[in-house]
Amino acid sequence: MDIRRTGIAVTVADLAGRTVGSAVRALPGPLPELIVQAVAEAAGGRPIEAVTLGAPGLVHPHTSGLTGDNGVPGWRPDLLEEVRRGLGVQVVLENEVNLAAIAEHRLGAAVGHADFVLLWLDDGVGGAVVLGGQLRRGRSGGAGEVGLLEMAGTSFCCAVEPAVRGDCPGPSWSSASRQAPSRSRPSSTRG
Repeated sequence: MDIRRTGIAVTVADLAGRTVGSAVRALPGPLPELIVQAVAEAAGGRPIEAVTLGAPGLVHPHTSGLTGDNGVPGWRPDLLEEVRRGLGVQVVLENEVNLAAIAEHRLGAAVGHADFVLLWLDDGVGGAVVLGGQLRRGRSGGAGEVGLLEMAGTSFCCAVEPAVRGDCPGPSWSSASRQAPSRSRPSSTRG
């Protein structure tokens, strides 16, 4: 299941990985109920074994919960438990960019590559890191999350996205980059 800030999309697959159903729901709305309804519709009466929710935000690698607000309307701390009760199956939460990296590694552009970084440019800026064939989440779940970085005191997203979205306050990319410390090497001359 792909949970975005504007809606959810559910795809149900059989054990061979073939798509057997799908459903979408717009947000905002009662998120737990929308998720349960969309999964039931996509399943089409087939039994469901497990559900994976892919959503924006940092997922703590030890608690499997979000470490903060992800901006999805209706998200709340007890969401996973409520969806588990509603569906009666195991429900797992993972960062959507991490899931994209796993998919690229198994079926896409990264097949055959043990080490790669996936950069996500969508409703925000994110990334995922795969090293030695394993997704690396980091100590707090933020490995690869470049959108959370700051550049010269400005959020990286706010420094990059104004050209695309135009809705981020603060200095532009060009003014933030002028304030960033130089990483160039000093030039040398020979006489």
